[in-house]
Amino acid sequence: MKINGLRFLILIIAFSGLLLCNKATAQLTPCAVADPPSDSILALEKRLLKLKSQFVKNARTSGLTAVEYIPVKAHILRKNDGTGGLSLTDLNTSLAQINRYFQNIGSGLQLYFCGSPNIINNTAYYDYNNTEELALCNANNVSNAINIYFPNSIRFGSLTVSGYAYFPSTLSISNSLFIQAQAATDNRTLAHELGHYFNLLHTFQNSNNTNNAEREYVTRNAMQGANCTLKGDLLCDTPADPYGRDSVAIQGCTYTGTARDPQGQVYAPSLSNIMSYYPVSCGSDFTLGQYARMADGFLLRSDPSNQYNFSCGPTVTGSNVPGNLTGMLLASGLSLTFVDNSSNESGFIVERSSISAGEGFVPIGGLPPNTTTYVDQTITAYTTYYYRVKASNSSSQYSAVLTISTALNYCTPTYTYACGTAAVVIDEFVLKQGATTIINNNNSNCSPANYGDYTGTPYPVTAGNTYTFTVAAVAQGLGNYYDQHVSVWADFDQDGYFELNERIYRSDSLVSMPRMNPVASGAFVIPISVQGLVRVRVRSGFNFGVSSAVTNPCGLLSFGETEDYMLQVTSPFPATIITNVVAPSPACAGQAISVGFTTANFSSTSYVVQLSDNTGNNFITIPTTGTGSPLTAEIPVDITSGMGYKVRVISNSPSVTGSASSAFTINALPSAPGVTTPISYSQGQTASPLSAVGTNLKWYLTSSGGMGNTDAPTPSTVAVGSTDYYVSQTVNNCESNRAVIQVNVVSAVAVCLNVTLFLEGPYVGSQNMTTKLNQQGLLPGQIPISSLGIPTPAGQPYSGAPWNYSGSETVTYYPPNAVDWVLISLRTVAQDPISTVFRTAALLLSNGSVSWVGACPVLPTNQSYFVVVEHRNHIGAVSHQAIAVINNSINYNFSTQQSYIPAGSPANGQKQLSGGLFALYAADCTKNSLSQIDANDTSKWRVDNGKVGRYLTTDFNMDGAPDANDNTVWRLNNGRFSGVNFY
Repeated sequence: MKINGLRFLILIIAFSGLLLCNKATAQLTPCAVADPPSDSILALEKRLLKLKSQFVKNARTSGLTAVEYIPVKAHILRKNDGTGGLSLTDLNTSLAQINRYFQNIGSGLQLYFCGSPNIINNTAYYDYNNTEELALCNANNVSNAINIYFPNSIRFGSLTVSGYAYFPSTLSISNSLFIQAQAATDNRTLAHELGHYFNLLHTFQNSNNTNNAEREYVTRNAMQGANCTLKGDLLCDTPADPYGRDSVAIQGCTYTGTARDPQGQVYAPSLSNIMSYYPVSCGSDFTLGQYARMADGFLLRSDPSNQYNFSCGPTVTGSNVPGNLTGMLLASGLSLTFVDNSSNESGFIVERSSISAGEGFVPIGGLPPNTTTYVDQTITAYTTYYYRVKASNSSSQYSAVLTISTALNYCTPTYTYACGTAAVVIDEFVLKQGATTIINNNNSNCSPANYGDYTGTPYPVTAGNTYTFTVAAVAQGLGNYYDQHVSVWADFDQDGYFELNERIYRSDSLVSMPRMNPVASGAFVIPISVQGLVRVRVRSGFNFGVSSAVTNPCGLLSFGETEDYMLQVTSPFPATIITNVVAPSPACAGQAISVGFTTANFSSTSYVVQLSDNTGNNFITIPTTGTGSPLTAEIPVDITSGMGYKVRVISNSPSVTGSASSAFTINALPSAPGVTTPISYSQGQTASPLSAVGTNLKWYLTSSGGMGNTDAPTPSTVAVGSTDYYVSQTVNNCESNRAVIQVNVVSAVAVCLNVTLFLEGPYVGSQNMTTKLNQQGLLPGQIPISSLGIPTPAGQPYSGAPWNYSGSETVTYYPPNAVDWVLISLRTVAQDPISTVFRTAALLLSNGSVSWVGACPVLPTNQSYFVVVEHRNHIGAVSHQAIAVINNSINYNFSTQQSYIPAGSPANGQKQLSGGLFALYAADCTKNSLSQIDANDTSKWRVDNGKVGRYLTTDFNMDGAPDANDNTVWRLNNGRFSGVNFY
């Protein structure tokens, strides 16, 4: 039996009182910023041009070359008793809204709160009048952030306005703006006033000027006299706007006015532009030209000559930033939860990216302090999102990024009143194909929360077939019931949404689609292209009349019930995916691959690629981009090398699993090349090409991207500073990650060396060496004392192999205590001669000190150096450690400790003589790569044995004549070697 409407109306009143429908309209209250006169605009443009010229001198074209974080001091006006005023929820929401716009200014301009909001409990200012501005601002303004006041209402002269601001000025009074509290989150007013703050004019600037020459023309054609760069808002991508003229009219959000410009052309203004006065409901946007002009406005606002600045730093930093960000998919969206690690936050800003964990983030919501949960209700199915959270009084101090991927996520329908109270229910649902019953759910009564989820059992159906259904308010149409509207949807495209074109039934009180009074019935055909799981929603609502038809599958209704069912749709023509070969092959770990495929008997734009293990089994999903063949997928960077990997393509909607590809090889990513870093040079010093240890090296100037160069770069030492260079190696066609080499260029400083060492051959004890070569006139450039002597050409003796030193050091007079020439060098790596930064030939004196012939080297003083000594017939030595530059000097005594010996090597370093003094081993005259004394040395000695009066390398004791004494030295030292690479 049908329950009548009067009885039901009484029931409604009993639950909720009289239900009323209220319709409201809203109109944007203009801001109080008047059109500035032309001379004021011109003065600002000249000031801006001057500031820009300063950037050009510094090879910059804008003040916003990176994301700029600007502090804002929020002042919330409340009554004396602390009631009223902008809520902290709305305050943070307004910040998220404005930052969505301002991230498009230059490289990004983002606002954050300077400390906590300033709460002003003063009824006198709660409903604010601009005549009170001086007193209010003098007591509360800060000079290191933008001051924004949020009163309950704003009176400006005779007008009640939504807000006002000042154009850029050096004066501190221009650093305040005022926003009506209820307009803070309308997505337009705050952006409008901040637009003025950063130098935007109204789109209708001078539109009703009595001088037609001051009005902006409609045309943008220069040949037709376009004046958009000189008049109006000075921008050509904002249409000329006649707002304020009598003939301006709009209908809804369509301009219907007849106003004409001075050339007779009809205006066509943008009703959605934020700097216009048209209704908020018509949209809110800035143009690219407006964003560029605000970037210039930032130059004006950040001018050091201003009486204010943006130096207020972030409050919540370091370990106090939000942590442990997690997410959970719900029917209503994605629920984010995080840990509040601070006690002084002004609130929180939630940001989301669908690009990557490092870019593309957009503010999506604001939260008040101590609130750590946010539900993102704007997600879509089969999308990977990246989330991060920061305190709203932080600049760039974020939580760790949360990565989460969505699948199908159906909304949950809601009702005001439980169906168990009034028994407004769906009591029966039957689905048939011909005489065959597929679903028969009767006497289901009222489901919990008015929602019956029967999707746990998929019911088999076939695409292309026709199915009939009946839905009843009471089983078999017998018994008491309420007259209800009913609608049925089937998510044929399997995207998680019940869309209008997927509604297969909606009661309209006509015979064709009757209400559920008590039974409604209909039929539908499953599209031939559908395959997989399809969710069906049956939803009812009490019949309040024709206008109460059920049109929304999810929204709030008063009375009724919803039931969901799942159909397993198979195709008469099975859907297939054939996965083709992978390119490139072999592939590399961490590399993007191209995966081609072909499909049959279905349509989809949502695919993923799965990768097997190296036996062709155990497939896992890997990151995939693309909506058709070929897809681009990324191989995990930590995968091991193998020859049996396979991929397959999976369609998400509908669900179809493709065949596996043929096996292919994946090579592991090689390690980054070995490098020496940092490397230091003095300003103006000649630099050497960079080097690295690896195969098939490629050099870059950035950490990622760019084209690699196989030629190693030579750092510039023209300017003082630090530069990073990057190098990778390629093995098996797989390029490694890049190693970084930091090159530091410091101011040029002359560094003098104080070096002491002894040679075993001429050593005579008591820390003294013989000077016989000098006494006999046998050193290079001297005239031999004996008539049997043979002179040696002047100059240092290390110009030939293996030293190949080209220095021009020479002397015209040797001091009496000169023993011989030695070759001294400095290097940054003990074992690496390529790291040598300085070499010079010098005189070794009999007391072991080294006398310098050339000038002190110009070196970076922030680098430590290994001191290297070489001699023409002694084994060279390297200082036991790198020596720091102290007071522009390097001091080292080889004789007081053993020299450098490679770790784990049986090498010998220096020879320890009686008394504990260390000296270079004698008898190394043939100079091989191991710096070893061996048979080659004695063979050369045999050739020279018996010669007198000569400067020979075989004269190990340096007395002017190779003889048996020298051979004795060789026998004692035969087999000794350094283990250091000198050449």
